[in-house]
Amino acid sequence: MSFCPFGSEPQINIEKEGMGEAYRVAYVRIEDWSDRSMDARVARRDTPDLWEEFEVPQGERIFQPRGDLPKVDSSEIAVILVPGLAFSSDGSRLGRGAGFYDRFLCAHPSALRVGVAWGEQILPEIPVSGHDERVDIILTEQSLVTTNSYGEWRIHGKIKSRNQP
Repeated sequence: MSFCPFGSEPQINIEKEGMGEAYRVAYVRIEDWSDRSMDARVARRDTPDLWEEFEVPQGERIFQPRGDLPKVDSSEIAVILVPGLAFSSDGSRLGRGAGFYDRFLCAHPSALRVGVAWGEQILPEIPVSGHDERVDIILTEQSLVTTNSYGEWRIHGKIKSRNQP
C-alpha cells in the first residue's frame, strides 16, 4: 500500500513490476476526516481517471483513489509505505498530527512498515506520544535504515511479532 505524495514528499513509483512477481498496488483513501479513518483502494498513479482531489480542512488538496474503486482486504496488505515530516533511526515518525497513519498502522500490525523520506528528514530524536506507531524501515534517496521494530517474519512477508519500544 502506498500514498500519493504531495508537497515536498518524495515522488515514488512502485508500479513497475520487477522480477516477474505479480502484485497489486493500493493507495490510501481518507474515508472520514472527522473519524480520522482511511482505507486502501486498488489504483494506479498512471491512470488519472481513477483519482479524485480531496481538500483537507487546512486547505491543502490531496489526490486519492476514487471511492467507488475496490477496497483492499486488510489481510492482503503486506507492506505499507508511510510518509512523514521526520523520522528517527529507531523508527519513530512525526506525521502531520491528525493520526490517520497511526490508526491505520495499529489496525495492520503484520504489515511491514516502510517510512519514505528524504535523507535530511532523518533526525537523531523526535517527539513521540503513546499512540504513535513506529516504522520498520526508512527508505531515503541515500540509504535504507532498519529500525529493529519487528521481531520475526512470517510467510509472505508478514510480521509475526513486533518489538516493544
